[in-house]
Amino acid sequence: MTGMMPSVVQVKGSVVRLEDGTTKEVNDFRVARRGVRIGDFMAFVRATKYKTTAERSGSLDTFYQQYPIEDLSPEERDASVVTMVSWYDARAYCEWAGGRMITEEEWLAASVRDWSRIPRPKLPGIGMERSLYIDDENQMRIEGPEWTAAGEEVDRAIVRSYPRYFLTVGWEAEQMNKKELPKSFYNEVIGFRVCFA
Repeated sequence: MTGMMPSVVQVKGSVVRLEDGTTKEVNDFRVARRGVRIGDFMAFVRATKYKTTAERSGSLDTFYQQYPIEDLSPEERDASVVTMVSWYDARAYCEWAGGRMITEEEWLAASVRDWSRIPRPKLPGIGMERSLYIDDENQMRIEGPEWTAAGEEVDRAIVRSYPRYFLTVGWEAEQMNKKELPKSFYNEVIGFRVCFA
C-alpha cells in the first residue's frame, strides 16, 4: 500500500447485542477512525489498475464522478468519503491496504459507546446522532452507512447505519439500523472502512 496510514482506534473486546436479541463476543481489534476517502481509493485504483463494479457495469456515476461531489474542489473531493463502491470493491481495497473489512459485530462494538438504553431525545428536526454527537479521537467516527464483512448469504452482505454512539429505547425495531444488500450493489451513500486484527 502507498499513501498515508489512516488514523486508527483500538477497540477493546466486548459482548454486543444484535437486534434479534442474540449476543456475540468480539475480540480486541483496531479500525480506521474514519471511512476510506476518495483520494485514498484513487491511490489504490492507480496502483493496481482496479476497475470498480460501477465502472465495469458502464455506470456514468463512479466513485470519482457523481452528483454529490461534482462541484467540489479536487482537495475537497479527495477528502470526501468514498461511495459508489460495492462490497467487492471495498474488500479489494481493504486487502490492498493490509487490512480487512470490519464485521457487523465489530462495527457495533466500535460504534456504540454506551449499551444502556436512554430515552429518545425530543428535538424536532435534529437527528439523534447530531443531538448527542461525540467527536472523540478514540472513538470510531460514523459518517454514513457502511459495508461490513459478509454474512451468511454468499451474494449478500450487511450495511450498518445505526446505532451510533448510544442506544435509545426501542432501537431494535428501527428499520434504518441495517440493510442486507447484494454485494454488487453500489450507490452515492454507502462507504466502508478498513479494520486491522
